[in-house]
Amino acid sequence: MSEPLPMTVDQPKELLARLFKTSDSKKVIDRSAIELIAKTRIPPPPPGHSSSDAAKYLEELIRAVTAEIIASHSGYGYVRWLWYLRRIPTALFAGTYSTTTAYDMALAETLCSSFDKQDTAENPDRIRFKIDDSTVRHISRLVGAVRVLSQLHTAYRCIGKGATLDLTHAWPLWHASAPIRDAMRIYDSRHDAIQTMELRGLGIANASADAQSLERGLEAGMVKEMFLFIRSSEYRAPVNAPDQHGQLRDQTVAASYALSALSLERLLDPYNIAPAISTPAYVAELEPLIILLMLWPAFAAKMPWTLASALQTGYFFTRESEFRRLFEFWSPDLVAILQKSHPSIPWNADYASWRARLAALVPSQWPLRPSTAVREYGQALLIDVATASSAILTRARSDRTQSELANSRAFAFELQVQSIIDASSWKPSEDLSAVRGRTLRIDGKAVTDIDAIGFERDALLLVSCKSIIYDDDYDRGVFRVVRNVQDTVDNAVANWSKILATLRAHPLGDNYDFTKVKSMVGVVCTPYVAYTSASETLADVIDGLRACVAASELALWLNRANDAPE
Repeated sequence: MSEPLPMTVDQPKELLARLFKTSDSKKVIDRSAIELIAKTRIPPPPPGHSSSDAAKYLEELIRAVTAEIIASHSGYGYVRWLWYLRRIPTALFAGTYSTTTAYDMALAETLCSSFDKQDTAENPDRIRFKIDDSTVRHISRLVGAVRVLSQLHTAYRCIGKGATLDLTHAWPLWHASAPIRDAMRIYDSRHDAIQTMELRGLGIANASADAQSLERGLEAGMVKEMFLFIRSSEYRAPVNAPDQHGQLRDQTVAASYALSALSLERLLDPYNIAPAISTPAYVAELEPLIILLMLWPAFAAKMPWTLASALQTGYFFTRESEFRRLFEFWSPDLVAILQKSHPSIPWNADYASWRARLAALVPSQWPLRPSTAVREYGQALLIDVATASSAILTRARSDRTQSELANSRAFAFELQVQSIIDASSWKPSEDLSAVRGRTLRIDGKAVTDIDAIGFERDALLLVSCKSIIYDDDYDRGVFRVVRNVQDTVDNAVANWSKILATLRAHPLGDNYDFTKVKSMVGVVCTPYVAYTSASETLADVIDGLRACVAASELALWLNRANDAPE
């Protein structure tokens, strides 16, 4: 048996953990929240206000609180704040759901990205900042403030789902009926259970994700996929990186970020319609981020410390002169390949232009949209591959007003759902597969189209796909948008239930034969978990499978069915 690899410890992270454990940080966090609340009170709407008035009040309050946080916590620059935030105990932002922790941490980082102050590290040859009791108090004050802002975001989303705003207290609270509270709890739990990347802003299923070796990216020629760095629970990762003496050696690090592969085609041509329709508008924003992440394997090959650092903190530091040299060496070849495969996109290999395009990406705290992927620090650069990854996933947004894309988007999603089924034990026979996309008829009358189909043993799975888009307004929780999506899925479930009843009553039609099927299961499938309070939509149609499911939920259910004992 081989000897275990030596463990390399992030000493600043361990020191912060010890100080937070022994400090009065909870009191500081609570006091910071109370002080922020006292500073940012604004006139409330009159009694008997409408949900629209409540939303407008919260919008104004969110703007005021955001401005106050930025004004009060800019004593540290962004690089210093990020250095701390990527190392503090995640429990500081812990909530009922893991998504709360991830959201609040990203919100804190995005707020701090507006700070331009240049801090001085303790050691000019090594980027490390002071850590003591005052540091812990400073961080705790920011945590308290971020929690307040996050709770306001939550209140706004709850109003969008049918809750009412209570303004009789020092700070706005929301209340909801028992059915609405239960629906919110179910929605949050479902959302929390999905641990995959999602391109939900494009109205398609989650991005393909795997954590294969770095060599896979190099062998792929950096044209088929890019590596994203996704925040994960801590795990042990073997790396080859410099030790404290600068010598390369195999070692283990406590990683907080996982490598996942994202198909470039899925991102640039999500609906498989090029070149019939022009490149999606969001691609111009993503272009500099794509170049950065596709070049990262080359940087890692030449700068071995970058993998260990990126897995631990989501970023790495390097001298700008060295980074620029490598960029200018690799980017022309990469851009030439990309221009050949995707000529409609204005790829640009010029370093100065690339930096300018990155700098033009403006971060947003609400809806949450990180952007600061590269930041200067003296003669060095902070390359934040985790923020670049998040920026790609949050900025990939399809325009729901482009009606010419609707059919292509719907067809692409249907094929994705079918591929999910085909990868499971529910893969249908050739005869049943031929039914997919067919308009089923009874006595010459059209009944329905089958978007996706599966079969296992004697059960038939029929899926109606709804390619709804998760846009910025849905992310914020705008009432009109949330209600429109709910109406869409509720109506789809009711309609699909009627169609299933018709097919059960007529298993033999003009152009289909389901007579050998003992049971039919029908579900509506969406790209992401859609909020609804309708009991019919939330009900299980079969054990563990709701009447309306996200594509990721369907995949999980199919995999569990595969693993079930005989």
